[in-house]
Amino acid sequence: MPKLIVLGTYHDVQGLKKFRRNVNDPDYKTILERLMTYGVDFIFEEACGFGPSVAFKMVPNDRYVDIDSETTDEALAKFREPADTNLLFPPKLTLPAENWREDCWVKRIKAEEFKNGLVICGVAHSLSMAFRLKLEGFDVEARTYEPVDRLCSTYMTCPKLHFLAERLCETYVRCSKNLRERQTRKAI
Repeated sequence: MPKLIVLGTYHDVQGLKKFRRNVNDPDYKTILERLMTYGVDFIFEEACGFGPSVAFKMVPNDRYVDIDSETTDEALAKFREPADTNLLFPPKLTLPAENWREDCWVKRIKAEEFKNGLVICGVAHSLSMAFRLKLEGFDVEARTYEPVDRLCSTYMTCPKLHFLAERLCETYVRCSKNLRERQTRKAI
């Protein structure tokens, strides 16, 4: 039975050449090198066509597959996001789209022959991918690498947290102003 290590991480640290938010993280390469000591003979990576990546350079070309090179664009075309989304951070893809993408990834992994594989995906996919692969009969181990401190220090702020704080402050100021206006009207 083939073994798989599922490593969930942020795409920013994967060293993807064409990814706009690429962060140089030497610790990520060290982690991959350690994982390779488990006899990894094939790497499957959610690189979204933005490669090559750090992982790509660690195995021969025929032992590496970008499991998501086409599926993101296909999913965006196949599963349209509802226009009435009221979320503060609307998802780029809906749950049915993400489900479909992960199904495609599992099919790509099953199509290859290997003894010990490494699956690198976004941290949000790591557990669901581990469960899917386990159901397919693979011996699976799930791990995550989340270097939030490095990302925050690289960007000088956490982009999503900064955006959220900014939105909350705007809302607070607007609500406070409305409250003061109501209190003034009541007093008159």
